[in-house]
Amino acid sequence: KADLESVLDAAPMAKPSTMNRVVENMEGFKFTPEQIVGLAPFIGRDLLSSIVDDIIESKMDTDLLADLAPFLNRDALDKLVIRAVNGEIDADLVVDLAPFLSKETLNGLVERIKDGTLEKSHLGELAPFIDKATLEKLVFAEDSSEIDADLLEELAPFLGHESLDRLVNQVAEGNLDASHLVSLAPFLSRDTLKKVLQYAAEGSISADLVVDLAPFLDKETLAGLIRGSLHKRSA
Repeated sequence: KADLESVLDAAPMAKPSTMNRVVENMEGFKFTPEQIVGLAPFIGRDLLSSIVDDIIESKMDTDLLADLAPFLNRDALDKLVIRAVNGEIDADLVVDLAPFLSKETLNGLVERIKDGTLEKSHLGELAPFIDKATLEKLVFAEDSSEIDADLLEELAPFLGHESLDRLVNQVAEGNLDASHLVSLAPFLSRDTLKKVLQYAAEGSISADLVVDLAPFLDKETLAGLIRGSLHKRSA
């Protein structure tokens, strides 16, 4: 133990190649998970993965997974996470691990997030790393009549057209303020943008909002809108 403490003390000043040789010469040493975390920044990924493989059957505190994640290759981390996480998992830990896991493993963890630990802020942090189907399942897990528009705008680049198009219907039902449509417009389908114009004709949204949406409309739709406006003025 004293020898390992000396190695860890010297690690910040040693070359990675030197640290690799020193640790390789400790073959047969039974590292604890905490000791591996201490070594992780100073040894190569392949060597670290081989050490982690040696403790794959031992119990590891899930809090240590986030400490190891930046230093392990993806396959090794996936294997470690699958072994270490039994049952439910806190959302904070899933967010910490998200940038380093394969999408398949991450999606599996999301399914096991402990009830009551997932907050709206977590969705924005997870969105770039999980697939659309998993994200949409989280977004629409809550009552769709209570839409957090700011969150919706943040997640829009990661949601599918169909989900966003479905949410636009909430404008007509009064569950989503029409002003948010401008932020969502770059991610809406052409057919849904035409539907928004229909809401304008029905008086559900203002004419000023239609002007803000103009850059996202196709030429044909925009030309028809202008002709209709001119016709009304001449009538």
